Amino acid sequence: MNLSNKGWVQRQKEEKRDQYFQYAAHQYRAKHYDLAIEYYLAGIKLDPHSLIGYLDLGKSYEMLGCWAQALAALDRALELSPGNPTAQRRYKRIAEEQQFFQEFSLSLPPLFAASRRMCPSACSTPPPQLLSVSDTRASPLVKSQSLSGYCRQGKGKTNYFQLEISPKLSVKPSELTDLVISATTEVDRLFQYSSRQTNKAPIRILVSPVEGYVTDAKPSRLLKSEDPLMPGWAAAKYQDRTIFIRYDQQNRLMRTLFLILLRHEWVHLMIDQLSAGNCPKWLDEGLAMAISRPMMDSERQYIMEETSGLIGDAKSGCTAAPFSRLDLLFEHPSNRPRAGYLQARLFVEWLVEQLGWDSIFESIQQMGVLHFPPNDLILDYSRKSANQQIDSLLTQILGDSPNQLYYNFLQQQYTT
Repeated sequence: MNLSNKGWVQRQKEEKRDQYFQYAAHQYRAKHYDLAIEYYLAGIKLDPHSLIGYLDLGKSYEMLGCWAQALAALDRALELSPGNPTAQRRYKRIAEEQQFFQEFSLSLPPLFAASRRMCPSACSTPPPQLLSVSDTRASPLVKSQSLSGYCRQGKGKTNYFQLEISPKLSVKPSELTDLVISATTEVDRLFQYSSRQTNKAPIRILVSPVEGYVTDAKPSRLLKSEDPLMPGWAAAKYQDRTIFIRYDQQNRLMRTLFLILLRHEWVHLMIDQLSAGNCPKWLDEGLAMAISRPMMDSERQYIMEETSGLIGDAKSGCTAAPFSRLDLLFEHPSNRPRAGYLQARLFVEWLVEQLGWDSIFESIQQMGVLHFPPNDLILDYSRKSANQQIDSLLTQILGDSPNQLYYNFLQQQYTT
């Protein structure tokens, strides 16, 4: 084969490799991580020295909780490019995630476990240390004989929640019911509230597959969500006493993720019921994030980088810089959803540390008895006035205005 033919063959291989990587990136965006892995592997087979291929292959394995494969791919990337900052950052993050999930506990994060209140309920769980966590496919996450009596196994329904699983999923209600009870009971105790004791209809928990996108083999085709109830970046949502959760059967960590997602949305449910829907989003989302699971160091580093230099712009109540005011945290959630949620979490955790859980809890309760005009008069009542009333309530209970407290938090966070 002459040199010109060799060059043509090489170009053909590179074009085919790039095509595989494009397909892989397309499937990754569509959350079809198993297919993304297949395409990345096909591209790497054509070019075993592709740094980008190994970097993104590692990220795809990460999304399925395949830690060993993810770290092996990044090891190879570091062999190809020693000291590569992207490979090093991803390797450190994935190693931390591996440890996090291996050591994950059903207990509430320490900040809230110390403040947990014992709420009488029709369903009690054994102490968290008696519940074991496992991420194997062959067994449920929670193994506990003492929980099985509180629900009708296989039907996914109790007197306070109704678990409805899409027929597209092979997971059975009996595999998740005990997990639902375990996750929700701890939150009920913290908020001194239980849906078990009301006469309302059971809370609906709708579990659907992670197939919220229409895709084909053409990377140029736009991804369109099939589910109008949830944005494409969301894995779960609470709305009107219904919790929606996307369940990825390919992810070997999904049972643990299901517990985290459910606990997050159950916090929204508690806050909605107690505050009559009047809780500000920064407090609602911050508490849901903080209570659902501990924060990882990689997340803390990410938000610090995202908001570096923020304190220079965060003059008390007079700037429109991103994240510099509470009302700006979720102004453009589709662009930077993660950053807004993490920043709200850090602030709420700071509030709990500074003021105690009792003050936060009282604020949420008092929001539930605020008097607003009935729905037929809402057009004559400024939403701004409602927000001012909520701010006044928070100022009275917390000792300062929310924005001033947020400014104090920013000063402490970014100047120490």
